[in-house]
Amino acid sequence: MTGRLANAYQTLILRNATWVLLLLMAVTGFLGSHIPAMKLDASSEALVLEGDTSLEYFREISKRYQTEDFLPGREQVALGLVGDQQEVLG
Repeated sequence: MTGRLANAYQTLILRNATWVLLLLMAVTGFLGSHIPAMKLDASSEALVLEGDTSLEYFREISKRYQTEDFLPGREQVALGLVGDQQEVLG
């Protein structure tokens, strides 16, 4: 099997290297010319499935606390401290 594959590679690719390179350049050029028409949507709405329980939970918590922060800010953490510890965090 390996011998057949090597013979086919040598016959098709190596002996016709110029044509193979021209074909690859033509395909690359064609695909490259369509890059401006490509639209990429990487918003969180596009990446998360509707009906996802985690998304529903996140939206519920966001409404309750009126924030979309994933991690609590420094101010929120400092509220739970008392005494001298509050001065350390500023």
